[in-house]
Amino acid sequence: MWLDTMRTLLRSQVFLAVLWGAVMATLPYTTYKILLFQRQAPSLFSAHLPALLFANVAIIVLLVGTLLLVTSAHWQLRQRSASRVSSERSEPARSTPPPRSKADPPVESAATTGLQLVEIGTESPLQSRLPIGAVVESVNGTPATSLAAAESVLKPGVNEIDWLDDTGKRNMAYVMVRDGKLHAEFRPV
Repeated sequence: MWLDTMRTLLRSQVFLAVLWGAVMATLPYTTYKILLFQRQAPSLFSAHLPALLFANVAIIVLLVGTLLLVTSAHWQLRQRSASRVSSERSEPARSTPPPRSKADPPVESAATTGLQLVEIGTESPLQSRLPIGAVVESVNGTPATSLAAAESVLKPGVNEIDWLDDTGKRNMAYVMVRDGKLHAEFRPV
């Protein structure tokens, strides 16, 4: 359970943003402490200046190195999750479907026609709206069968995108488009 919680926490982009913000906010604290120390004991400060400067640099390197390690783990987990989703979607369906009664509503097939998000560009309106590996089903109510078809129905302003996450849950995202392009790489599924 603890491992699942840590994986979920590491996958969260909000967690990474808060962590980076906290570390960057605490870096000036060591400089502040050095200046306070100088006011309290100027002669002692001059005697230990090289050690204090080295400690300041060491703390900065340690904090930033730890953050880079956490960020690397975050991206590896996201890539592993995306590859797991793509491998699950490419598995063949069972040859005999389970029997259904006439009262059951029709079940949607697992092989949904859409576009799987492979890479997001820096200018993309999908940035922080859709995860890598998400399957875009429709854009503004029109089925997304190709990137050209999806971009042809985009309008300047807010657009509605229906997509599936890695568990198959339907989601909806609203994205602001300025130039009529998604600036992302997709592959048909």
